[in-house]
Parts: sequence; C-alpha cells; structure tokens
Amino acid sequence: MRKMPVVQAWSAVHAVRPARVLLAMVALVSLCGSQVTVSGVGLFLFDSPVSLLLLLPALAGMGAAIATDNTARLPLPDPPRSVLARAGWVTAWTCLAVLAANVAQVTGPEVTWQPTARNVLLHTALSLVTLHYVHAHAVWLPSLALTLCSMLFGYRVGEPGHYWWAVIMDLEVTPTQWVVTGVLFTAAALAYVVFPAVRRPSWG
Repeated sequence: MRKMPVVQAWSAVHAVRPARVLLAMVALVSLCGSQVTVSGVGLFLFDSPVSLLLLLPALAGMGAAIATDNTARLPLPDPPRSVLARAGWVTAWTCLAVLAANVAQVTGPEVTWQPTARNVLLHTALSLVTLHYVHAHAVWLPSLALTLCSMLFGYRVGEPGHYWWAVIMDLEVTPTQWVVTGVLFTAAALAYVVFPAVRRPSWG
C-alpha cells in the first residue's frame, strides 16, 4: 500500500476545503477592492472612511483557524511529532492568510502590508481560541464583534486616532502593537498546539 504524503494526510482530516475557499475569496476581494473604503454601517457614518484592506483580515484569520479544525475526531495517540506537525500546520495557514489578505499590495494601495498582517494575526488568535475551545460554528463571533465595535465606537470623540482596543483600525503599526499582537497569536497557537481540544463534529 502506498503511503499517503503527510500534507495530503493532514488535509484529509482537517477542514481544508472551507479554509481554501475562504482564503481564495479574501485574495480575490483584496485584489479587486484594494482602493475600496467603507464609510459607514447602516445609518451609522464614520468620521473617516475605513479601508477594506483593514477589514478583510477578519475573514483571513477565520480561514486560517478553520484549517486547523480536525474533523476526524479520532481518539488517536498524540506523540511529540504530532505537536510539531500542528505547529507547522497553524504557522503555514497563518502565513497563507497573511499573503491572501495582502494580494492587494501588487496594486500599490494606500494601506501597507503591516497593518493587514497585524490584523490577520489578531483575528487568527481570536478564531483559534473560539474554534478549539468553544465551537467551530462560533468562530466568526469574536472577529465580528471586535470589527463592528471598533468601526462604530473606536474613534476618539473630538480627537484624531482610535482607542487602544480599536487597534485594527490603525493604519500604522507601532512596535508595541507588534509585540502585543505577537504574544496573543503565540499564546493562541500554543494552546492549539500543546492542548488540542476534541469537540463534536462541526463542518461535516
């Protein structure tokens, strides 16, 4: 019997198909909507339009997290090499998510790759924790809540800029933001890598 390649084997037991579709959509929208801005939500208008490239990372982060969902639900042994495999898996899909959200960079948009990458890491962290320790069907909730709250209430009244918690709206990335975002992503990734949760079937 021919042995199945490692990547193919992992793809067979993880929710790779919905993750690929979602990241492909992100890449396409990033490319076609590089100059698009959002000026409001419903009846609520923003002080200044928000670039679509700051919002797409929410979907990209969800896609990266969804790809880590083990749909096999098999009670298999968990040797050290499985831990290394999970670390490589989540890292690879996060990198793909960053690349997908930054496809627009080929068109020279106003938003650079740094804030987009920062937002992808943050949304991936939120989605990983939700997917593995709450439920896969709730993976969209934290990112949606953070995005809407940041868009609607993240602006300082009468002052330029945003509140610290609305970091996903910032066009510039500070060293502190890199450190905090990196720590949050690393913690979420380590939780998935070291303490994989076993839940009910989700994606079918």
